[in-house]
Amino acid sequence: GGFGARVTVSGDRLLTGARLDDEAGLNAGAAYVYVYDGSTWMLEQKLMRTDAQENEFLGLDVYLDGELAVLTAPAWDPLLMVQEIGSASVFERQAGAWVESTRLAGTGFGPGEYSGVGVAVSDRRVLLGSLTDDLAGPLSGSVYAYALERPLERGDCDQDTALTISD
Repeated sequence: GGFGARVTVSGDRLLTGARLDDEAGLNAGAAYVYVYDGSTWMLEQKLMRTDAQENEFLGLDVYLDGELAVLTAPAWDPLLMVQEIGSASVFERQAGAWVESTRLAGTGFGPGEYSGVGVAVSDRRVLLGSLTDDLAGPLSGSVYAYALERPLERGDCDQDTALTISD
């Protein structure tokens, strides 16, 4: 479910989210990577979190930048208390396969902030939108910036900066 709501292309690869996909749990979400062979798009791999949660909506937004894919999950909750905190998962293409490498979750993320409603990537710098973050006032929103190191190691990645409307 939700297949194709967000689509991004990089080179001969296409990434699309499926935020309502149920394979890893009800509305856990997923994304699909396709590769173009010159005449048709062929499914390369389905991307899912190894620790998927129900109703996290992975793939609400997606971004593909070469061998790096970022999938947002705006309702992810590290405590499983239906708090809709949000995060993003980073997948990297290694030895011909897409591997989940890290999760981006801000140190200031809180309940109901829906971090991960939007994402952009450039030169291994990831920007993650937080719809209702309160850094600059009630429901003001923010953008969290992350610099991804090379190579990424499995685990969480800390944010560099939080941008608000006052910035």
